[in-house]
Amino acid sequence: MVLKCSILAPLQHLFHSTNFFKKMQNNILKCAFALLTVFVLALFFVPVNTSAHSTLVAKCDAPGVVITGQGSNYATFSIETPSADFQYWYVNKSTNTNSGTITASGSTLTIGGLSSGAYDVYFQSICPGEGVSEYVVIELIL
Repeated sequence: MVLKCSILAPLQHLFHSTNFFKKMQNNILKCAFALLTVFVLALFFVPVNTSAHSTLVAKCDAPGVVITGQGSNYATFSIETPSADFQYWYVNKSTNTNSGTITASGSTLTIGGLSSGAYDVYFQSICPGEGVSEYVVIELIL
């Protein structure tokens, strides 16, 4: 459907028509209706973020994480979370192997049995009723 919306169109008939003001009024109403229709349709077609990650991340604060010690095959972290529980996983950068997600609690964590190399260790707070936080990444080199 094509709407003809031109306020200047009735001016062509200014001197040729006695219904100039009526035509002008009708044309303005057509334009107002067309603009209102576009506005209402735009409200219904606003994109919504539906990615899977956004549904998991809630109002939960991310943990504060610091490496407090490390050896040839382990690392110890100090963790501050808004709740008692957190989850973590690590990825060996050279082999690209992933530990899988592990749930834990407390203010310290020691990960042992690691081979030498570089790791990315990911932490998320778990907040009951609010989901999980965004993750924090700590780079670890053994």
